Amino acid sequence: MKPIKRLWLALVLLITILFATISAPIGTLNVKAADAPEVNVRAAIAVDAQNGQILYQKNAQQQLPIASMSKLVTLAIIEQEVNQGKLKLGQKVKVTKAEAKMSENKDLSNIPLRDGQSYTVRQLMQMSVIKSADAATVVLARANGDSSQEFVQKMNKMAAQMGMKKYRFYNPVGLENGDMGQFKLKNASNDAENSMTATDVAKMGRYLQKNDPLVLQYAKQTSVSVDGKKYPTLNTMLPGQKDAPRQVKIAGLKTGTSDKAGQCFISLGYYEGRPIVTVVMHAADRFASTKQLYQYVANEWQLKEQRPQQVMVVNKGRQANVVVQAKQSTKYWLPAKRTVTPLLEDGQGKDITSLKAPVGTKKPVGYLTYPTVMTIDGHPMQIKAYAQSRVIRSGILGLWDRLTKF
Repeated sequence: MKPIKRLWLALVLLITILFATISAPIGTLNVKAADAPEVNVRAAIAVDAQNGQILYQKNAQQQLPIASMSKLVTLAIIEQEVNQGKLKLGQKVKVTKAEAKMSENKDLSNIPLRDGQSYTVRQLMQMSVIKSADAATVVLARANGDSSQEFVQKMNKMAAQMGMKKYRFYNPVGLENGDMGQFKLKNASNDAENSMTATDVAKMGRYLQKNDPLVLQYAKQTSVSVDGKKYPTLNTMLPGQKDAPRQVKIAGLKTGTSDKAGQCFISLGYYEGRPIVTVVMHAADRFASTKQLYQYVANEWQLKEQRPQQVMVVNKGRQANVVVQAKQSTKYWLPAKRTVTPLLEDGQGKDITSLKAPVGTKKPVGYLTYPTVMTIDGHPMQIKAYAQSRVIRSGILGLWDRLTKF
């Protein structure tokens, strides 16, 4: 091939590439999702507790040991029984010799309890969540007369109530079964340990945020006093503590640590006025990783109040198109650095490409769905869609439509 022909071919190729780049539809530009941070944890998730929208996730469906985050299930059960009148916050529970001995074990997280001394349900709840006191949690779990096996059954029932899918409980504390001493389950191995997915831990956080004001009240306290001694919180991300973040106000919740679980932490923080639940499991530095998640939310998501809508083609109608929209505006998170457009889908998640006349305004015509914006329940963010105006059928059938209300 002659040099001049090569030159012309190269020029034509260059112009073709440039033209394809310049003429690409605007909607296709900048649609790649922002790169998520490499958080040094085995599993993590960040969720808007109000609407369940997932803002970050990593291995969130992997079932892993949860250590003392287990205590939040125990506390939810106790608060429920207080609300049902089965327990009272001022009710006293006497410590047994075995429980007192367990409370002196320095290999565990503990507050020393005195044999034969009584502590109120309120005090035991505070010890459990603020200092993660293992023996105090054992005492609390039997406040209503339950054996270890009976309380584990209550934990399973509460987990289902919270919407969890993958979990396993062996005790109300989060210790390995063998470390529970005489309180262990006899039909389980010594190395058995409570486990959940990060998604299910976040569901627990959402449940507590909506249903358990007592647990939330105790979880944001920075210390608890027992027998004249003051014990500081293990959650150093609370306001005024050394790891408190600037952008987010942390209002709880719970740490967890074990050889298998590593460093774990579930937080409840408020950002842009919204309750955010974050979970990190088997972290190198749980508080640093949690801050990283909140920073990612701040950088990559925007809270917007919108009334999503879409223009739909109408078949066999007097007019060719109709606007479908949500009944009212609502707040949800959208990516800050890319554009997402809702699609109209039916109840089975299938795309609706057009509507058929007649179209009314009273019944939903489908769901405006953001396919890449997921919720903790496993489906995309979606809002019921209604036609903005009626569309009657064309031809003689339209006369009937005018007379009827649909």
